[in-house]
Amino acid sequence: MEVLLAEAIEVPTVTGGCTLSGGRWYFWYDNTWVDDPRGLDVDHVVPLAEAWDSGASTWSAAERGGIPQRSGRRPR
Repeated sequence: MEVLLAEAIEVPTVTGGCTLSGGRWYFWYDNTWVDDPRGLDVDHVVPLAEAWDSGASTWSAAERGGIPQRSGRRPR
């Protein structure tokens, strides 16, 4: 939740234990806005540089091709 609060363009309200209401986030890598925190999956947001350093540098171009499209903003 801390990451979502820190990265929000419009800060959401914290309701209940770990529930967010409202807020707005911008994703520069695909030029999209998310207005519903339920559409976010922070566990899957990995900077491209970190992915590269963690082994993506050894992947083929085909394997690397979808990294930005597999961003954290899409629900599972």
